[in-house]
Amino acid sequence: GAGIMAAGASGVAWLGIARKVALPLALSPILSLAVMLALSPLLAPVLRRFHRFCVCLERREAVPAVPAGATASVSASVNASDLPSVGVLSGSACPPDMLVRVNALDSLHWVSSGATSFFRGLNDTPKVLALGFAASAVWGVGLGGFYAAVAVAMALGSAFGGFRVTETLARKVTKMSPDEGLLANLTTSALVSAASLWALPVSTTHVSSGAIIGIGAASKAAGIQWKTVREMLLAWIVTLPVAALVAALAFRLLA
Repeated sequence: GAGIMAAGASGVAWLGIARKVALPLALSPILSLAVMLALSPLLAPVLRRFHRFCVCLERREAVPAVPAGATASVSASVNASDLPSVGVLSGSACPPDMLVRVNALDSLHWVSSGATSFFRGLNDTPKVLALGFAASAVWGVGLGGFYAAVAVAMALGSAFGGFRVTETLARKVTKMSPDEGLLANLTTSALVSAASLWALPVSTTHVSSGAIIGIGAASKAAGIQWKTVREMLLAWIVTLPVAALVAALAFRLLA
């Protein structure tokens, strides 16, 4: 939108936009959906086995021997049996009164979520920084300042507005089991990281949405909430021309 206002329609590299921007954005959610359809029946049963294991931290206290006839309490010296012990047990053998009980699949899911967040930053942050390059000469802000500003803005946006998006993806598209969510995170991380290595801008939300829709398509029991999917697709389509119009208007008023 700003480019058309500044240099006319002929001043915009439409072929480059189509090949380097529009095509990756359009194909990435379709590709993630296809990957989930192919991998979910194969890997989901394997990942589901991690439900059987947990890491437990148990405190075993030594019981001091009390001499016969003693009335005062006797304190025992600390030895190895007083210290917590760690064990990897099957899910059914994990007592509920452990000091710490960590499900192996939950831990892997947190790691995969962190990987998805990292690769989102790897691909999404440069998009915003690209706009900062053009403004840096006017505002006199160095590149380090823009990195800090973008990081703070993304963190605040995720903290204050991201939970609604999370709610939509996690619960309103299809029902997911923990192992399916883990597989969707791994698929999203792999595709977004590959796109970053090839300098292709994609939307992490689009890729993740495609993977989640793939989960619903692969599961006959879960199903897909098509009303939510239609609303998401409509938002993806509408925001592009609206952003162009807002940018064109801003350029006309401010330039």
